[in-house]
Amino acid sequence: MPPKKILNDSKLINYLKTLSSKEFKLFEDYVNSPFFNKNQKVVDLLSILKKSFPKFDKDLTKKDLFCALFKEKKYKKNQAILPKDDQRLRHIMNYLTGYLQDFLIYQKAKEKEVYQNTLLLDTVLERHLFKLYPSLLKNTHQQHQAQPYRDNLYYRRKYILEESEFHFNLLTNNRGHETGLQSVINNLQYYYLSDQLRYYCAAINRENILNVKYDYPMLQEILEHLKENDYSEIPIVRIYHNIIMLLTNYEEDVHYKEVKLLLKKHEDLFPPGELRQMYGFVLNFCSRQIKKGRTAYYQERFDIYNNGLSKKVWNAGQYFSFNHFILMVRNALELGEINWSKKFVQGYKLQLENKYNATIPALSMAYISFYEKKFNRAHEYILQMGEPQDFYYELYFRTLMIQIFFEKSSGGIEDPYEAPIQNAMEALRFYINRNLSDYIKTTYSNFVKIMKRVCRTKFSSQFQQPSLKHVQKIYQDTIDMEILVERNWLLEKITELKNELSD
Repeated sequence: MPPKKILNDSKLINYLKTLSSKEFKLFEDYVNSPFFNKNQKVVDLLSILKKSFPKFDKDLTKKDLFCALFKEKKYKKNQAILPKDDQRLRHIMNYLTGYLQDFLIYQKAKEKEVYQNTLLLDTVLERHLFKLYPSLLKNTHQQHQAQPYRDNLYYRRKYILEESEFHFNLLTNNRGHETGLQSVINNLQYYYLSDQLRYYCAAINRENILNVKYDYPMLQEILEHLKENDYSEIPIVRIYHNIIMLLTNYEEDVHYKEVKLLLKKHEDLFPPGELRQMYGFVLNFCSRQIKKGRTAYYQERFDIYNNGLSKKVWNAGQYFSFNHFILMVRNALELGEINWSKKFVQGYKLQLENKYNATIPALSMAYISFYEKKFNRAHEYILQMGEPQDFYYELYFRTLMIQIFFEKSSGGIEDPYEAPIQNAMEALRFYINRNLSDYIKTTYSNFVKIMKRVCRTKFSSQFQQPSLKHVQKIYQDTIDMEILVERNWLLEKITELKNELSD
């Protein structure tokens, strides 16, 4: 039997799945308009597909769709669609896909009145309708100024408007008059700086996580320029300037304090997606400070996360950020906020993307159970996770497994968890040698190094009791380790070994 040619994952169906019921009805009107479409088969195809909208959960085969569209029943049950018929069907599907893409662009443009008017301004100039231009420009400037946000796109549109006015002045005024060229230059600079800095921040942040390197044209010149010029009236430039200093010089707490003040003062000037990116960079700085042993930054992160929840920053877009979801739980638990963590998981787990619905809540509950010292339950949640779908979650998963095995071990003769701990540490050591940044490798390698020393001390005690001085050395080395994950937990376990030797 030849394989069925299923259309459910086609470009057309994937586009249609994104439409709301209202949008689908508008698209029907669009396709039925002779101004846009004069092909009746395109209308018929949409009518057929409407029966499966919005889920499209039943298989749509090319053969069935062809027969329904062209009213032909010449095919037998197990017969494959003929190439010429396949071509006829694809031809109509491509037409409908093209109309749907145009419709989505049209809908997007309708939402952006300022953008529409900038296109109209260009048309007015091209057609030499100079008398109409001033009033249209004034109205567009007013619309633009009324926009709530002052992100990079605001300065991009401002630059485009100023450039349009500059061209109008060149066409209609003599050369001795002011053309507005300085305003064009200024707004191009604001747009360029805000966009350049935000992408440089993203690249530097990525270098700190993965083993990748980027070039940064004119970065030093930009930083020198920012040092010597006042951008106090352009908050987005000031914020990203301070963030890039955070990302390149982690000892500068002054930049952290400045970013906090700027975000608190200006956060209403940015859309939630932009704020999430800004807060994400700041949170990464806090994480690095914590890995250096500066535990006061747990509270800093908790405050940032809570503020982001109130501003709906972490679920900006279609889904809740799965990266920040688990980090919120882990951070709150470090502060003893177990009830807060439970309420958070229950309150936001349904906002995660479907593919993370099992993994992220299960890992969150594993951490919560671990902090409640319910280690068997934590282990059960870990087993419910399934395959981690992100390298960070692989690190979290492997590290937590080591911790659970250690907590369940007794350190006695033939302890059943000694071998699993050793195997888990070796698996983690092997994993971190993948394509991760040196910073990540060092952070987790240090955990494995300390953990191996702790395990040797614990499991060797069944044969020969270690000295208190030896355990104290491990404790001090853990404190002195420059970057380290789970530092507090390791110190707690080493302290327990010290106490056992003191008894």
